[in-house]
Amino acid sequence: MTGPWHLNAPSDHATADAVQLLLRRRGLPVERGSAGPLSVLVPPGQLPVALQDGAALTHAVPGNGAENLAAFTAAIAALDHLSVLDPSAFPARLDLTIYALRQHLRPLEALAAPDCPESDASLIMAPLLWRIALLDRHFALFLLSGLPGLAALQEAQAGLPQIASLLHPGAALHFLHHVGRHTGRKPSGSPETDWSRALGPEGREKSLFPRGQRRKDPSIGSGDHIR
Repeated sequence: MTGPWHLNAPSDHATADAVQLLLRRRGLPVERGSAGPLSVLVPPGQLPVALQDGAALTHAVPGNGAENLAAFTAAIAALDHLSVLDPSAFPARLDLTIYALRQHLRPLEALAAPDCPESDASLIMAPLLWRIALLDRHFALFLLSGLPGLAALQEAQAGLPQIASLLHPGAALHFLHHVGRHTGRKPSGSPETDWSRALGPEGREKSLFPRGQRRKDPSIGSGDHIR
């Protein structure tokens, strides 16, 4: 393969960050451009590969194996849940989102190797762990609680220059200003859950007549009584 690899994705696309780290590890030239209709990796002389397709990415990047496929699959799924995590959400909604996220972090816990922070699988996890660390630090969500392998891997990667050059303070500031959209794709449009029934009358929206539309109540007193 000759020529550079092209990553057409937003600057805050976590999976694009992971692919860029892998390509750099292999000494392959990579150019990152703005996203089109779909965020893709374009290998030299080949058709584009969607960045949401873990199996296709594993096949496209040379030197990938079964462990990388497992890491890509779990990391992409976890990022989908991380992308809709809103620290200011209703507590029950936030708890459900964190639970779903942690279900996809558990397979990554089994792959975590803190002693090898620059392995392929570790680099695939790096952008996800970096984002989780920012959320934990700024919102005290404890997302890696009970996942000691991932927590140790995140700490081991904190000082690596190849990761720091990509995931730098400017990127952190951008991420924190766009919490909920940091995978480079908009969260899937699911209908908002109406919690008012679970909360009872106190949780429902109050409907009051505007001051200019108050009306007389014929059941109480004279016309001076209004409600």
